[in-house]
Amino acid sequence: MQHLHQPVAAICLAIASAFAHGQEVTYDFNIPAQPAKQAIESLSRQSGLQPFFSDHAVQGAQSPGVKGKYSLREALDRALAGSGLTYQFTGERSVAIRAAPKNGTAATEGSRNPVELGEVIVTAQQRTQREIDVPIAINALSAEEIANRGITDLQSLSFAVPGMTTVVTGMAQNRVMLRGIGEGAGGGNFPLVGIRQDEVAVDGPLRGGLDIRPLDIERVEVLNGPQGTLYGQGAMGGTVRFLTHDAVVGETSMTAAAEVSSTKRGAPSQRLTGVANLSLGDQAALRIAGTFEDTGGWIDAPTAGQKDINDGKLAQLRIKGLFALTDRLSLIPMVQIHRNKVGSLNNGENADGNLVLPAFAPNAVQSARNDHELYSLTADWEVLDGIKLLAIGSMFRNDSEGGYYSTTPNGLIGVISKFENRDKAQSGELRLMSDTPGRWQWTVGTLYRDVDYNQTVTASQMGAINSPTPLPVPATVTVTPIKSKSWSFYGNTSFDLTERFQIGGGLRYFIDEQAAPNAGQSSQHFDSIDPRLYASYKLMRDWNVYTSAAKGFRSGGFNAANPAFPGTFKPETVWSYELGSKFEAMGGLFGGQIAAFVSRYTDMQTSTLAATPNTFYTDNIGRAHIKGLDWAFKVRPADWVTFGANGTLQDTEVVSVKANSSYAEGDRLNYIPKYNYAVFVETQTSLVHNVKARFRADYIVRGSSVFAQRTYNATAANDRIELLNLRLSLSRKQYGIELYGENLMNDRGQTFPNPVNFATRTVPRTIGLRGTVSF
Repeated sequence: MQHLHQPVAAICLAIASAFAHGQEVTYDFNIPAQPAKQAIESLSRQSGLQPFFSDHAVQGAQSPGVKGKYSLREALDRALAGSGLTYQFTGERSVAIRAAPKNGTAATEGSRNPVELGEVIVTAQQRTQREIDVPIAINALSAEEIANRGITDLQSLSFAVPGMTTVVTGMAQNRVMLRGIGEGAGGGNFPLVGIRQDEVAVDGPLRGGLDIRPLDIERVEVLNGPQGTLYGQGAMGGTVRFLTHDAVVGETSMTAAAEVSSTKRGAPSQRLTGVANLSLGDQAALRIAGTFEDTGGWIDAPTAGQKDINDGKLAQLRIKGLFALTDRLSLIPMVQIHRNKVGSLNNGENADGNLVLPAFAPNAVQSARNDHELYSLTADWEVLDGIKLLAIGSMFRNDSEGGYYSTTPNGLIGVISKFENRDKAQSGELRLMSDTPGRWQWTVGTLYRDVDYNQTVTASQMGAINSPTPLPVPATVTVTPIKSKSWSFYGNTSFDLTERFQIGGGLRYFIDEQAAPNAGQSSQHFDSIDPRLYASYKLMRDWNVYTSAAKGFRSGGFNAANPAFPGTFKPETVWSYELGSKFEAMGGLFGGQIAAFVSRYTDMQTSTLAATPNTFYTDNIGRAHIKGLDWAFKVRPADWVTFGANGTLQDTEVVSVKANSSYAEGDRLNYIPKYNYAVFVETQTSLVHNVKARFRADYIVRGSSVFAQRTYNATAANDRIELLNLRLSLSRKQYGIELYGENLMNDRGQTFPNPVNFATRTVPRTIGLRGTVSF
């Protein structure tokens, strides 16, 4: 890997010396005088700018139009002049537009209050809204914040979002938990937190969803609490949405980044990333985003005489198109190809960073790989004025295979296991919605999904840990096929009873037909009606209080055929109740959100040990109660500095169980900390020659969590984790360079406590250098 280190470092140094060059991109605009909403939309089509605004804010505003060649800021100044609107860039190609303060009507970005935090725009309810107006707790991270915090995967995302916990062992072996709901005790066939890329569900079977990376992302939205009404099964705890950048008509541009890093006690790593937007005439464009990562690894296997065994190479390519067939109809095709191969999963290391293999298999380091392809086609059609139809078709293939070492709960017997997953899914969705200002907003839709998941786990070798020879027992093979065809019919609506008081709700009818995976088993039918109700009240324009209630549902399913345990298990449900407030105060000096929630979780599906040694099945074992409080605040006392804090308090308790359960009454739910919090400070200033400097510091604390598997009397716990991350960057127009340090205190705490030698830990202290250039 050293051969890549030097040229990549040279690229970064070359970028650092190139600040004196660069021109701001201009566009040829032809926008006549018209209502501001239409003018903003025309500006977006002609430049590729992503505008975000509420219909209420632009209602009645007029634009004088724009004609000529201008930069984006110049065009916005002219398009909004005299309209009573102002704007603020929230990312490189995204801008928030809002009504100007009452003491002035200037439209330029520079005229806004210098301490204004800016509006966050989301599409959590499948329409464009200010985040402050959405009646659920949301953590929305823009492309700029994702870059500034160094978020590259689900693990780093979870440390940025209060109430989100992940178990990431590498590849597609991931678990996500929100507000205490997730696959903490294993069991079940489908995830409990939905993962979506754009409009497509990419969550697969338990622990087997696509390995989604925030590559060329416009923003990430983490929606807390059950989201089944709009996002279906798999959203009991919430939904994580990765929203990628669309292709831009009329623009040809490119951004490239090169990164090198060094991890304590590990080998160096490199990452190359590139994004290109290619214009194909006046009505079509392609956007190509790719990354290559060469990870050095940091886990050693002393018994095998190997170092940095979890090294790997990852490559991902995404091509996304935009074809404007008419003024009202656009097609958006997308294809994504992902390849990842590692020398070992990131699990099983001890406090010294070593994976110690048993005497009977001292060299059994298990490699792993994960490949996926994702295809989608979206048609966006304005059927009538104010009514839009979305048609989305998608399919994916997700294959992974590898192995791992674990021990029995008493620590005397070691097991070398291999897994092989072969997953496929295809879906089609039709969504009809209102798309105009008004007191009544609505969405109706239907979704069909066909999934075929297959997992094979083979215990290929076992023996006493200190014995030089394995036990003379045959390999045990567990095959878990999941075949499901499901249909959903849903609707969501809201109505403004007054200018301040809004009520709304939604309903989804869900049907799931699962085919029998083995001879002698019959098919199963599951159905559910999942409602959501809410009310919100504006104490002021930028101060909203709300309350909501929502139901989440997960289908039951089949266990592998085995006389030692039941062949099927029942569905599970959760009801969650939330009371919250979102606000921006003192002219934008202070803003944030706070929410209290209570959830009632019934018929929990968990993994249970059968009489056959080392064989597990899923069972419905009882009920749990969850209650908590989460918050996120920001304060910007001056335009050059921002302070922020977020966190959560969670109390989870199992309140009833059946015999032979993985939990006992009074247990906490697995992997869920009682608290976590984070604070940050970010400063920015202009230096000489228009060079901008930015500094950010994040201090993150995650409380201790526990693991219990009572069917074999195994428990584990971890200590609290403290992370300190620092990033310093310099930029001039399209050039940038950044020095960063992650986990500077080198806290190696367990993120996944486990009693069978399967724990995962935080990545050791990492120092890196990153350079970017845009054309």
